[in-house]
Amino acid sequence: MEKLHLQTTNVVDENIKRIGELFPNCLTERLSEKGQPETAIQNANIGLNIGLPDANIGLKKKRYSKEEIRTLIVSYCHDWRTAEEIAAYVGRKFMYIRDIVLPQLSDVIEKMYDIPHHPRQKYRTKQKEDGE
Repeated sequence: MEKLHLQTTNVVDENIKRIGELFPNCLTERLSEKGQPETAIQNANIGLNIGLPDANIGLKKKRYSKEEIRTLIVSYCHDWRTAEEIAAYVGRKFMYIRDIVLPQLSDVIEKMYDIPHHPRQKYRTKQKEDGE
């Protein structure tokens, strides 16, 4: 007599993998609650385009402290990132990140454009100059 496998399949990971095959640029990695890297959907619009009510569906949300958000954003923004990408990475709303969090990080994060609410605005960690 065969033993039954009483383990459920991880449908979320399979679906994220399929989304990655259709939209290769929409996946990113983030830290899980246990501190392990996990694959996440990067762009909220991708989720809406394929009929998901929320692009972060199936991802575990965690309540980060201000210092944890600051650390996550500074480490994530080693390259130019949009506020939407940053919001998806830390699991917060775009307007909250753009209007509240990023202005508080002006000492460590620089803007690509000095124009407020520029449509193609991007952010990155300030680069150390060679003279310092």
